[in-house]
Formats: sequence, C-alpha cells, structure tokens
Amino acid sequence: MTEETAGHVTEDKADTEEPGADAEESAGLKKYRKTGSKVAVMSVEQAYQVLFGGALIVLLFFIGALVIRSVIGPRSTDRIMCVNMLGTMTICSIAILSFLLKEGYLADVALIYAMISFVAVLMMASMFIPVRIIPPRLSRTDRKGREVREKEEVQQSVKAQNANENKGAQAAEKAQSVPAGTGGDAQ
Repeated sequence: MTEETAGHVTEDKADTEEPGADAEESAGLKKYRKTGSKVAVMSVEQAYQVLFGGALIVLLFFIGALVIRSVIGPRSTDRIMCVNMLGTMTICSIAILSFLLKEGYLADVALIYAMISFVAVLMMASMFIPVRIIPPRLSRTDRKGREVREKEEVQQSVKAQNANENKGAQAAEKAQSVPAGTGGDAQ
C-alpha cells in the first residue's frame, strides 16, 4: 500500500518488508509508518559518547587556557593554582578517555596521576610561598588579662628583690654589730 500525500510517501511496514530493513535499524535509522522518512535515532551509548566527547573537547580547551595562564601568571600563587587545576582537568580527561575507550587501566592511571599532582602542588607551595609564623591576635579582654598578669609578675619579682636586699642589709648590720673577737656567737 502506497499513498502520496503532500510529497510524503507513506508505507505500511507490515505489508512491505524490505530485505535491508534490519540493517537500517541496526545502523540507527528507523522508518516511520506514517511519513516514510528516515530519522536517525541514537542509542544511549552513542549519546554518552557524544556527550563525553564534547566534554573532552571542552576540557582540552580549558587545559590550553590554563597552560597559558600558568606561564603569564603575575604571582607564584597564580601559577600554583593553575598547576593544581591542570592536574584536576587532566585527571578528568583521563577518566573520560577510560570510559570512551573502555579501558579500565586508564582509571588506575588517573588515580596515580592524582597522587603525583597532589605531591607536585605541595612541593611548589613549599618552594614558592614563604612560611611566616604569625602570633595569634588577642582580644581586648585577653590583652588586659595578660597585662594584669605581667604587672603581678613584675610586682612579685620586685618584692622578691626587695626581700633579698633587706636580708642582705640585715646581715651586713649584724656583721657590723658583732664584736671582732667573739665570732658572732656571743650574743
């Protein structure tokens, strides 16, 4: 059964079986009953391949931009951040390639690359960023409390010095008041 309506040919698939119909369906082309036009229908796996292929292209573009940024970065911290992001995007690219190529060992390569990238960023940070120990800032109440403690410590040390001076002065007076021949035990 064939009808022509507005330039479209409609065929009833049940009436006319073409010998190559199975080959067309397996290639992703399906023939609709009403219009007769062939439409490409994607399988889920093909959709994933297109999606991940596009993501891989975008990641490669960003990796190129990061390489440029790491070269012209005005500060060392910019360069360190770019190297860290390069490592992350490279790991993502390797993981996508692992899925697209159906090679499981590439996932292991991505994990090893993650560890190496982490160590590289730590090394760069230790080389380029100076370590400066900054004492903690005290709040107002802590400062007053510390000042009070320091004053008390100073007062105690002054009292101890005065007590030592008084003992020394008393010993000197005692030594002067003792007659020379008695040896100080006569009193």
